[in-house]
Amino acid sequence: MIHRFDVRSRSGRMAAVSALALFASLGAVSSASAQSAFDRSGNVGVLDRPHPEYDALGIRTGSFLIYPKVEIGIGYDDNVYAAEDDAIEDVIYSVSPSVSVESTWSRHSLGLSAAANIQRYADLGNEDTDQYRLQATGRLDIRRDANITGSVGYVSAVESRGSSGYTTVTRSPIEYDTVTATLAGVKDFNRVRLSGRLGVTDTDYKDNVSFAGAPIDFDFRDNQTDVASARLDYAVSPATALFGEVGFTNADYDNSNRDSDGVRLLGGVNFELTNLVTGEVSAGYITRAFDDGLTSDVEQFAYRASLNYYPTQLLTVGLKGETTINDSGVLITPAYVSDSVGLQLDYEVLRNLIVTGVADYSRDDYQDIDRTDDRYGAGATATYLLNRRAGVSLTYSQLTQDSSGAARNVDYTERTLSLALVLQL
Repeated sequence: MIHRFDVRSRSGRMAAVSALALFASLGAVSSASAQSAFDRSGNVGVLDRPHPEYDALGIRTGSFLIYPKVEIGIGYDDNVYAAEDDAIEDVIYSVSPSVSVESTWSRHSLGLSAAANIQRYADLGNEDTDQYRLQATGRLDIRRDANITGSVGYVSAVESRGSSGYTTVTRSPIEYDTVTATLAGVKDFNRVRLSGRLGVTDTDYKDNVSFAGAPIDFDFRDNQTDVASARLDYAVSPATALFGEVGFTNADYDNSNRDSDGVRLLGGVNFELTNLVTGEVSAGYITRAFDDGLTSDVEQFAYRASLNYYPTQLLTVGLKGETTINDSGVLITPAYVSDSVGLQLDYEVLRNLIVTGVADYSRDDYQDIDRTDDRYGAGATATYLLNRRAGVSLTYSQLTQDSSGAARNVDYTERTLSLALVLQL
């Protein structure tokens, strides 16, 4: 499986789906047991269902379990540079070792994980990348109906040439480092649930050069983004809860006048309809005000939806959609508004064979310049579990971008095909 840590790209999202289908994420810290008024765990999706005969056993050390894993892949990309004309293809080899550590305590939890993704191109040596990720997560169980979770992480990654807003043609992929920290809490009061989250992300982009050797400075993208959100849920029945949510965003740029403040207000319903459908649907308002005095503020309708349909125990259908305001990598505009929808089908053909299909669409409208990108993605992954220590997966993905307007970007289609062997203990 060929993938990057930059999950903003289409290939990154498909790689994440493939990895999830192959082995459940290890080291993720779950919240305390949900109270009945907010419990939506009656249905278990295909990718979430335990497979005891195939799940890794791990290595026990005291009250912790260690899960080592390595993924070896080979892939093909028919348009490495996401070019409109004269596409260049290449074969890619990858090795992705990782290790996660999980506590086995009856209360509270602690998880640590480390991963690397080493890619080497058969012909295009400038595309070779070494990426790394470290993360620590924890949960403090105050009571059965209250807990606090936190995480800190570091990522050294590259930005996919096919990601939204990638317009600068650099000799090698754009590298960046990200440090994140989050703190969240939840407390239930019978029919009422209060929850909140604080987070900070510091991103540092590395300078690059053009194919002609001219230096390209990306310091204008370095930023610290702080987020805070609060949410109130009220259970009108054991299967339905109404909620309201408010979120704040502050983006502070180190070397450019791109600072901004944003607010998102949403109201909606969280529900479980019999044993067939679970989900959450909300709508509201989203804003972003820019400090440069030149960029027009964003003020518009926003939505967020996530639905899961379980027609049988062997098939899960997921539908998601959201309006977001994203920081732009384009020098002449600081942000773009993205409306996205996605469909995912997970089918358990056999106990040890899972097939996942994905289709998504996003419309990216860039602020104060005449540019709109329509992006269409599709892909499929077939995962075969050999035993609890080994599995293989085959992934195909395709991304098409149609860009319009006076400041349009390139139109292109990129297709990738990859085969991966995963070994774990």
